[in-house]
Amino acid sequence: MPDVAEEEEPDGYSIRILEQRRVGTIDIDKNGPGFTYDPGWVGLQGAFPISITMPLGMERIASGTFLPWAANLLPESVQLGERSDNFLRDGAG
Repeated sequence: MPDVAEEEEPDGYSIRILEQRRVGTIDIDKNGPGFTYDPGWVGLQGAFPISITMPLGMERIASGTFLPWAANLLPESVQLGERSDNFLRDGAG
């Protein structure tokens, strides 16, 4: 898997991979975080989607599709900690 870097920008976060090319931007709207591919990436010969669930194009990828992909980038320990916190908070423990 290629290295992924994030960089904060005024309109959200930029995701860069492969020789630091800007692939797209993460933003947050009333429905939650989403992702939009950068036009330069979409137009690049040999461009590819960063996930099979997030097809290459100019439409914004909605939160419901984007968040599972983003969560998969977190270290497993972070995800497990959040799950255990939710488990204990919900009174199931």
